[in-house]
Amino acid sequence: MSRSGASGRTVTDRLDRAYAAIPVVNCRGLCTDSCHSLVMTPAEQRRIRAATGIRLPLVHAGGPCGALDEDGRCQAYRERPALCRLFGSVDDPLMRCPFGCVPEGGLLDSDEGHRVLDEVRRIDGAPRRAADDDVDPGMLIRLRESMRKR
Repeated sequence: MSRSGASGRTVTDRLDRAYAAIPVVNCRGLCTDSCHSLVMTPAEQRRIRAATGIRLPLVHAGGPCGALDEDGRCQAYRERPALCRLFGSVDDPLMRCPFGCVPEGGLLDSDEGHRVLDEVRRIDGAPRRAADDDVDPGMLIRLRESMRKR
């Protein structure tokens, strides 16, 4: 199946539906220092590149995210991957906004966050990750581990 044309729109539509399950955080733009770890699916990577021209790796840990400009603003914010959307939206100490920004509808619990990530992986054709599978970068548990090392 082609990843462009009608099928590309289908992937985009499916990603939009999965992202719609994530409550929108009333972000004040103070969390640039939190933008140091990034994981996404290939479909999310293609979406960002097509919309912005920015080439981001599937996995990035340490140092500022490549989508940040010199003022620390995300240049891929409208197209950001699920994990970035989940930051500040999940009731987990390492996923809450350090500046107190919260979604109007309340936080997702960790299981709900994992369900969104699983759905995004399915959209890209990846199987659901087993809880102890450390190779999948798309799960909150791996992000928590990388943040603990900071």
